[in-house]
Amino acid sequence: MGWLGWAKNGESAGTAGFGYRLEGINIVVAPAGTGTPGGVVDKAEPFYENPLALYPAIASELKALNWKDGKYEKGQLYYCYEDLSNDGIPELIIGIQVKPWNFAVFPYAGKCNHEIAMIFQVKNGSPVPILGRDAYIRGRYYLDPNNYIIDFGSGGAYSHGWVYYSVSDYDLNYIEHVYLENLSGEVYTLRDQNGYLLKNLTKSEAYAIFDKYSIKTNIDWTPLVF
Repeated sequence: MGWLGWAKNGESAGTAGFGYRLEGINIVVAPAGTGTPGGVVDKAEPFYENPLALYPAIASELKALNWKDGKYEKGQLYYCYEDLSNDGIPELIIGIQVKPWNFAVFPYAGKCNHEIAMIFQVKNGSPVPILGRDAYIRGRYYLDPNNYIIDFGSGGAYSHGWVYYSVSDYDLNYIEHVYLENLSGEVYTLRDQNGYLLKNLTKSEAYAIFDKYSIKTNIDWTPLVF
């Protein structure tokens, strides 16, 4: 990876889980309050850990996700850690970069160029998938800034659904589901967890639900290296 960023005061430096050997080390002793030392840096962060080293049991699942499909960029997977369940333990999120014409659509059009492919938690030392899908399901998953999951599902040109979830212990908690059928005009309905009709919605009522959520765009994605 070249020269990594500077670590200090007991922070981890280097890499873990990749099998890379130490090629060089640079140590500077500086007075407290001194700024970052100079020198060439090839990577901004001082420490990079291979998520597959933490989750060896999911390596085959992740490799199976590394498809090369027309709407995805070269099959490249990305990962990040986010504490979605607000318990102090980050979840491992696997993401896919999508091409511009496949960005999230109405009512969150063009807001994100990554989709969530899988989410893992750890239970008793083993990884547990709480969200996962394959390459050919129409559903698209996105992260909300408040750590909700937005599931956008398309039934083709004439029907769409937005299902919203929160994350807890080893599961997704259903919040609400807005469905649009526009074969004969914009008809919005509120559905239950199984997709059954609860009530009809006006357009303003539907948008009031949409406006409670948004697409998180500042996720720190890192390319997943096998």
